[in-house]
Amino acid sequence: VPSRFVQDMLYGILSSGSVHLTKISRALEESITLHKTHDRLSRNLCRKELEVELEKSLLKSSAPHISKDTLIVIDPSDIIKPYARKMEYLTEVRDGSKKEIGKGYWMYPVIGVDKKNGNIIPLLNRLYSSIAPGFKSENDHLLEISSQVLKATGNKGIIVMDKGGDRIKLLRPWLRQPELDFIVSQRGDRHLIYRNGNRLCKDLAMECKLR
Repeated sequence: VPSRFVQDMLYGILSSGSVHLTKISRALEESITLHKTHDRLSRNLCRKELEVELEKSLLKSSAPHISKDTLIVIDPSDIIKPYARKMEYLTEVRDGSKKEIGKGYWMYPVIGVDKKNGNIIPLLNRLYSSIAPGFKSENDHLLEISSQVLKATGNKGIIVMDKGGDRIKLLRPWLRQPELDFIVSQRGDRHLIYRNGNRLCKDLAMECKLR
């Protein structure tokens, strides 16, 4: 990973409070012209392998902090770009805050949560568009993300997913991996096979004996 470029971008974003390259360039206060600073940052951002390198580097540094009981939270989200016109592969997504459809991208941040001290461990953050080349399905995307994280942690950690985590397209592959632990939120109208019969998940939950 080009460390100087990453450091400059992080410093520039924090210093300027903006993700605009011009403002980031100005915040760096380099001895060269503002145009040359802007050109350097833009050129590095265009590197096709940058995303992959950053992901690998982050996972490599974060994985040692994941233990068997660490929660690995996958939290589906979105980013809306209401004023964008020329960004690549803008697609329709549901704005979670406004509860309406807008132009933007789907986003899947993955974080580790240490239950003992509450520490947050960033692991991955994948942005994607359903109309981009090579896109298969959201399920394939989620399975790829969980597999990539668990491979880096040596199958340590417990996958946790709230909305949408109980879909059969995810549960079947996860259940075939005995070393994988996961917690998903069940919809109240889901049925489970219990003692050769179908039972509502919430009814079975009410019968569970708790400490």
